[in-house]
Amino acid sequence: MKKQMIALAVASTMLVAFHPGASAQGGNELLDRAVAPAVEQTEVISSSLTLEQQERILADIKEQLQAKYGSVYKLDNFSATFEAPVVEDHMIYIDLNVDADMTLTRHPADSPYVQGMEAALAEVTEDSERELAQLEIDNFLQEVEPYYNTPSPSAFLYRIQLDSGNELNTNSLSSFDENSSYELFHRADITEEEAILTPVKPAETLDESSASELGRQSIQSAISSTNQLSQVMKAAVSYDRIAARDYALDHGLDEPEFSKANNMGSDCANFVSKALRAGGFPVDKAGKWYPSPKAGSYAGENWMRTGYYNNGGVVPYMVDKGYFYKQTKQNKVNAGSILSRTDTSHVALVTYGDGSVIKYTEHSNVKVKKTNVVYAGEKAEFYMPN
Repeated sequence: MKKQMIALAVASTMLVAFHPGASAQGGNELLDRAVAPAVEQTEVISSSLTLEQQERILADIKEQLQAKYGSVYKLDNFSATFEAPVVEDHMIYIDLNVDADMTLTRHPADSPYVQGMEAALAEVTEDSERELAQLEIDNFLQEVEPYYNTPSPSAFLYRIQLDSGNELNTNSLSSFDENSSYELFHRADITEEEAILTPVKPAETLDESSASELGRQSIQSAISSTNQLSQVMKAAVSYDRIAARDYALDHGLDEPEFSKANNMGSDCANFVSKALRAGGFPVDKAGKWYPSPKAGSYAGENWMRTGYYNNGGVVPYMVDKGYFYKQTKQNKVNAGSILSRTDTSHVALVTYGDGSVIKYTEHSNVKVKKTNVVYAGEKAEFYMPN
């Protein structure tokens, strides 16, 4: 159903920020804006919610994030942007983008994933196999340890659903107060017209229940791996995952090459392909993985398609060449990997992976507003470089 935009009642601008040191219990305490210089604030566009209404929602979200991540991460320097409200079927929807610095405070060696790896190593008796297992652990720790005690700018995307009653206008928001209920969804933006919504679960926690077992499996897989094609491709092609990550972060907020504005579709696969090219994968004319030759021209089909429709695309191309493989252990996913949505045609580049949290950066058919978006945990597959 086509959504009806609500005219803004007041086009005012408000600033909202959270106190950086608040605990989960103190998550409802807002920073006094009179002493705010220590915290960089982000503009909050009025969406006909009053400042008090915005503060109530933001306090709820901060409390939810602290409850989910606070045992493993320090979260501070919160800020947020409310988008214009939309009405559909007497429901008001407001998109909300929350920024925060996210700092890993648990040493990677203390994670259940690594502890599972260590437990598997302890059971290995052959010296050659122990070397392979130890190398797997060392490589993982080398990847993740730079994140330890280092703030990482992060974005959390939400959609708020409010009952508008019978009036399709912003006056319906006037009755929203501290006693009013609302529904909150994780939001993944695919295009300007399409978003994937996942309900935020009550008392949502960071799910590490299977991490130890997955750590064990990663050691077993490292020992038993005999993928000769992967070894050949490793020798033939050098992929710099960090260069790919840096390209994505540096260009994530660029105008899309293929967009709604020029009627050339969406830029997600083109953006991922550009990042992979920056990481060192060679252009392949015969394999139809090559960029557009000039502005206004399309790229090769394996460069600019995702692979979702089984008609070529960056994901099947990278897998078929032996450059990437499907990774079912999300704890192992790291920067430079590919995120591929399972219920729509969309890909993104993973720009952070520490064994517990994955973040991604993407393009769409319009200019995106955030990089390093925290993955909400559903409806995607991951592909890692060999």
